[in-house]
Amino acid sequence: MNDQLNFSVYKSSAGSGKTYTLVREYIALALQSPAYFRHILAITFTNKAANEMKQRIIQGLIQLSNPVQYASGAVIQFMLPDLAKATGLQESEITKKAQAVLTRILHEYDDFSVRTIDSFVSRIIRTFAHDLHLPVDFEIEMDRDLLLDEAVDQLISKAGIDKDLTKVLVDFTEAKAEDEKSFHIESDIKKAAGFLFSEGNYHFLDKLRDISTARLLEIARDIRQARKGFADRIQRHFFNGD
Repeated sequence: MNDQLNFSVYKSSAGSGKTYTLVREYIALALQSPAYFRHILAITFTNKAANEMKQRIIQGLIQLSNPVQYASGAVIQFMLPDLAKATGLQESEITKKAQAVLTRILHEYDDFSVRTIDSFVSRIIRTFAHDLHLPVDFEIEMDRDLLLDEAVDQLISKAGIDKDLTKVLVDFTEAKAEDEKSFHIESDIKKAAGFLFSEGNYHFLDKLRDISTARLLEIARDIRQARKGFADRIQRHFFNGD
């Protein structure tokens, strides 16, 4: 192996052969030794793309292992010469190595790491669950709306138990009543939480942590007074001619 690390970027439009190129590069690396595939990590965005990549790699190795049977296929006609050029191996050597790699992958399929970003990160977190003080059997919820619904339900359930939280919720409910709006606050809280979940807004969470409950209530009242004052001035302007 060459100790020098190389970083390659492939950029092209849809349908121009990116998947073919990635499969070829994966197989070229895997041909170094039968077990080397265990040191290769391929990451994509969706389960569909990951499954397609796995199928293409397996099919490529199957056809490379039997070039006579698949002589008319694209793998033998195009990929095999490309691999010979990239690896410096004879085509007969590639066939033997492909057979060995394919056998090893099929026997150790769990180590065939072509996965989504989500599943890769989840695997790392699960490995260090104890160090992160997480339950070993934790689950990851990807549905943001479902997560927000559960979070809001848990928040509301603490009303009357958490003194500071109760003050905030009561103040918010009274403010809505004063504005002659529905006193059901769940949808408003979920909407605000959704804003904080949006990309680029996470930094607001750190600022909110530094604000005390008393100060938060004070800010909310100031905002309501400012809005009411502005609405009153607009009303006087249009109806009284001020």
